[in-house]
Amino acid sequence: VFAAASMKTAMDEIADRFQMPILGLVPLVKSQDYPLEKTFIHDPRAPLSEAMRMARVSLKLSGTRIRSKSVLITSNRPGEGKTTLATNLALTFAGAGEKVVLVDADMRRPRVHKIFDPEADGRAPGLSSFLAGVTARGIIQKNGHQNLRFIAAGPIPPNPAELLTSPRFDKLMRHLEKHFDRVIVDAPPHQGFADVLVLSQNVGGVVLITSMGETKREELRQFKRNMVNNQGTILGCLINKVDMTRRYGYHSHYRYYQYYRYGEDARGPKKLPSKT
Repeated sequence: VFAAASMKTAMDEIADRFQMPILGLVPLVKSQDYPLEKTFIHDPRAPLSEAMRMARVSLKLSGTRIRSKSVLITSNRPGEGKTTLATNLALTFAGAGEKVVLVDADMRRPRVHKIFDPEADGRAPGLSSFLAGVTARGIIQKNGHQNLRFIAAGPIPPNPAELLTSPRFDKLMRHLEKHFDRVIVDAPPHQGFADVLVLSQNVGGVVLITSMGETKREELRQFKRNMVNNQGTILGCLINKVDMTRRYGYHSHYRYYQYYRYGEDARGPKKLPSKT
């Protein structure tokens, strides 16, 4: 496990040993009166907002070498903050004047619809509906933020990885890349699911979210190996939850991201409607 005391060692190891560029450091964030997912909107000068600006610049520079118009955001394990950072990154690109669409491809534990509409129950048509052939249009939603649109995950299906292999997903991505300047895809964690390997074939590159004090070297090794074997493009790594003020491991008075679990609640996955 990487610890704060070895920050430089951790960065060097990720960049040199695992050959993954460091796109930025994201500070551990104190609890606020607004959702962490919307930090860039509520406090553009916050350290998290500044970290997202740095990540945006790093991704734009990476685009000079490879196609990074569409970016997949994932993590090795639950709770590392991938959805929070994916949403703030989308808001950052939109704030810089780009037309952005945020796609919730985490059809196991979706959260994007709740971020933009706290009253949403996840039953409305979304990505899963489109991939299953239930819905043909109308899944791109407005959210009150200029230049930003989003696609909710939709009802939770029993077979997310299989749905993602559908030609309809590739068709959707090509359509989005044609009509938007930036496509950001929030994916499930890499560990334990095949979804990320499937998704990596339909995006310009993958950004891995790691966490100080949580991410293990073996997890990084496995992620890199799987991406290489699957011919996926790794754009780089964002190191999250970096405590800039005190020894790492002090957890009091800080807000952590909710633990990842399958589905929204204990009632189990919601079923897709029958195709008509």
